[in-house]
Amino acid sequence: MKKCLLALLLSVTIPTVTAISAGEVKAAVKDAAAIDGAIKLFDSGARDEAFLLLKTVEKSGDLRVLARLGLCYYSGNGTEADHKLAWKYFQRAEASPDGMGLYGLGLGYSEKYV
Repeated sequence: MKKCLLALLLSVTIPTVTAISAGEVKAAVKDAAAIDGAIKLFDSGARDEAFLLLKTVEKSGDLRVLARLGLCYYSGNGTEADHKLAWKYFQRAEASPDGMGLYGLGLGYSEKYV
């Protein structure tokens, strides 16, 4: 019995904690500031200008960014209008904390472009 318990305990891997460098922290803060800046620019009405910034932070996976990119593609702000691509962004951003992803899905359903 003791050998089985010991074998079980030895087989369990304990996750190791890795140190985060100061550079990684600065990069994360810089990315967060860029995301917030792009969202504020979009929300202020400067949507054509915001499109380029939103594209640069798209890989962050921030759902607020994805929803706003969907709205840019939907309306043709900063890019050519593309409802199919907008729909893909809205689907990815469905759980956006500010509801913009759901808003975009509502646009697609109400205008029947999906």
